[in-house]
Amino acid sequence: MDDYIYMDNAATTKMCDGAIKEMMPYMKEYYANISSSYSFAKKCERKIEECRQQLADTIGAKSSEIIFNSGGTEGDNQAIGLIRGEGKRILVSIIEHKAVLKSCNKAKERGINIDYIPVDEEGYVDMDYIKGHAPDANMISVMLANNEVGVIEPVKEISAVKGGAILHCDAVAAYGHIPINVREMGIDIMNVSAHKFGGPKGTGFMYVKEGIDFAPMLVGGGQERLRRAGTVNTMSIAGMCRAATESIKNMQTRMEYERALRDIFIRKIIQDTDGVMINGGLKKRLSGNINVSFSGIDSVALIAFLDDHGICVSRASACDSNKESASHVLSAMKLSEERIRGSIRITLNYENTITQVMYVATTIKEGVERLRKMQS
Repeated sequence: MDDYIYMDNAATTKMCDGAIKEMMPYMKEYYANISSSYSFAKKCERKIEECRQQLADTIGAKSSEIIFNSGGTEGDNQAIGLIRGEGKRILVSIIEHKAVLKSCNKAKERGINIDYIPVDEEGYVDMDYIKGHAPDANMISVMLANNEVGVIEPVKEISAVKGGAILHCDAVAAYGHIPINVREMGIDIMNVSAHKFGGPKGTGFMYVKEGIDFAPMLVGGGQERLRRAGTVNTMSIAGMCRAATESIKNMQTRMEYERALRDIFIRKIIQDTDGVMINGGLKKRLSGNINVSFSGIDSVALIAFLDDHGICVSRASACDSNKESASHVLSAMKLSEERIRGSIRITLNYENTITQVMYVATTIKEGVERLRKMQS
């Protein structure tokens, strides 16, 4: 990887050294199944419960409200699936991750009514729409921060008007990158993925507020207090917990550094390259997120050009970046087809440097100018 500059941290992050170190004993020494009754297994079980408490503390929750799972997709499917009964209603933002939107499509097949919350041209949800439709909703699903344009949604304000609806938040892009307190923000259900903040892939957790009627999606053994069957992944949970602890501890310093890099990049690219448009609001936004469009080009070609120069960026969500369909997020923001076609997502982290940012900005300028000449 010495030959690559990695700026696609919204797709996944490199595992932090602390997480790798924390996982090793549970691969080689303490590998027992925590459901077993002997003392060897109990050490692993104690580790799981320690992690459950530590993760709960990072969001102001109780340990009993934390359910370990495989990550955001499972959690989003699980959350939307909790609404049962023909005629019930889910209010969902139109720029949610596909794990939420496709779960809502499945809910429609069960007779659930789905109302889509529009967003403005900066990507923020329409609060007037939410206020008008919340009284009829059984669930409101709005992500804490958008994975494509990085805008941080007004979840606390939504909670204040949600009435009796369950407030579900996909926090996959947000956790470890902004402060979160589920009690203060009024969140009822929240999903997290470890690989977005330096933890292992295929691991996450779900916060479910005490008192919410919870039906498991996976049944079998009695793991997770009968809320999620399957052998508990001790090593990955240990790694996730360590990554979370490090992310929260260093969050403020990291946010300030990433924001400074982001602003340097934006100034540089706007100064040096014509036809540049930043997508998404900048006032309330994840510190490392830059979603930018270049007029007169196709971003697929630009990403290939950057890849040839050792630069890793993406077009949209990593789940969709290999498809030719337009970003549903930018489409919902009512951006022009040309602007959507010329958009890329750059997501920085604390390991990126000013030197890298300047090189990437210069290389983008070169690629954009070359592509425009080819198409003129």
